Amino acid sequence: GGGSLPIPGEISLAHQGVLFLDELPEFRRDCLEALRQPLEDGFIRVSRIFKSITFPASFILVAAMNPCPCGYYTDPKKTCRCNPGKIANYMGKISGPLLDRIDIHIELPSIKYKELSDIKEAESSNVIKGRIEDSRAIQRERFKSDGIFHNAQMNTRLIKKYCILEDEAKELLKMAMTELGFSARAYDKILKISRTISDMIGCEVIQAGHISEAVQYRSLDRQWW
Repeated sequence: GGGSLPIPGEISLAHQGVLFLDELPEFRRDCLEALRQPLEDGFIRVSRIFKSITFPASFILVAAMNPCPCGYYTDPKKTCRCNPGKIANYMGKISGPLLDRIDIHIELPSIKYKELSDIKEAESSNVIKGRIEDSRAIQRERFKSDGIFHNAQMNTRLIKKYCILEDEAKELLKMAMTELGFSARAYDKILKISRTISDMIGCEVIQAGHISEAVQYRSLDRQWW
């Protein structure tokens, strides 16, 4: 957005929806860094000499990227043609502060022929939708007096109130923070994701398995996967 007469940009057009960025490292660095504030605050402020205008920008960010410029780093079958320096430069286009603001990072390996040709029916979208709706209903009930609607909106006070961990889960989270060097922001996101995983199976207390799964969703916090 912006301009001499400021107009809303892509993140405001995606307000209350999804913004999908394909080939994330190919975007200009300044454009990516500009995402940091609205991802946290839900709005974007465009400042000009005479005034400042605020546009709504509460959106779900979904981004995709290759593991390296040639696309074959970590591939078990094909050889990567990139040297370590080239991979580092490519990955370095996505800053740590931006990655910190993305709740879930997962690696999707190439699909094998057996999986493509498998005729076995998978879980239907309607079943998955029902499970998500049940989870959202739990969260609406939980936060009915807090002015929010879902786990992602929890602040530090609400995280402490609603993210109750069993003893084994506390020890696992402590070990993950110490060994993997997660940031304070990543710590909050792991707890929010763990709370959601617990909600999906109707569990009131966060268990070690939920923490373990949430930690696995922070793959880009570790160098080059």
